[in-house]
Amino acid sequence: MANEINYTYSTTGATLYVIITNNTGKRWDNVNDTWDSFINADIADYAIALSEDPAVSYRYDGDFPAAIGAGAYNVEIFLQATAVPLVSDIKLATASMEWDGDIELTPATGFCTLEELKRYLGLDQLETSSDVYLQEIIDGIVSRVQKYCGRDFTSIEYTEVRTIDNNVMLMDNFPITAIDSITDADGNVWVYEEDYDYYNDDLDKGQITVLRYPNRWAGTCTRAKYTFVYQAGYSPIPEDLRLLVRQIAGTIFNTSQNSAALDSENINGFRLVDTYRLNSDHLRLLDRYRKLD
Repeated sequence: MANEINYTYSTTGATLYVIITNNTGKRWDNVNDTWDSFINADIADYAIALSEDPAVSYRYDGDFPAAIGAGAYNVEIFLQATAVPLVSDIKLATASMEWDGDIELTPATGFCTLEELKRYLGLDQLETSSDVYLQEIIDGIVSRVQKYCGRDFTSIEYTEVRTIDNNVMLMDNFPITAIDSITDADGNVWVYEEDYDYYNDDLDKGQITVLRYPNRWAGTCTRAKYTFVYQAGYSPIPEDLRLLVRQIAGTIFNTSQNSAALDSENINGFRLVDTYRLNSDHLRLLDRYRKLD
């Protein structure tokens, strides 16, 4: 894969670069292929150059480093003012990026691919005139599904800081498939089955019920803040959700193609995918995956 990082800038011929940060605040050292605590003097090692291609296109692209493993990362884009990157360079944009070690995971990736939707609609895979619109429909539906459910469905690593209340934490993402680490407010990393255990039955609903062992920390968990690093989400996305996205996408696309009264993509300036109303059957299905407050 290549050119996973894309940015459109208002000026052509500029020199842009990105810096990637992981969930512990370390920067990716693109020279030594390792994570590094930020040092001003090493900023040139962190800078990943973007190139404008084609020329005078205002579009700048760059490769996400292949040596970075799967996870969620922060990508910052800078405008380079001199011959070398400097800490004083202006930051143009910041974005989060979910990476599976090979490709970027967009919210729509696991729900429905363009090829799957075209096959569902009986469209020729080699006919690409509607591809951009079809992908916009998929992205729009998945965005609405995740917004309604109040959660991300992608299976990746998450980091959250929580105050333990009666040994119970309700995390933002579920189902939880693994707890990678728990760190207390003093920086002590808890060791599984030495310092703590948890109820497996609660993980599907995003609840971590911690049982502490007395050999290192006596009593119950205090109300101090604890940092949890855990894996959560679906891989693959449940088939009923995948089918729902295909069905809604098919309805929107066919409506736009079959009604002479409609623009192919818009109603009164609004995209069809944004104006489509989820019906009671859709909502009943989505309620089973909705995040509990």
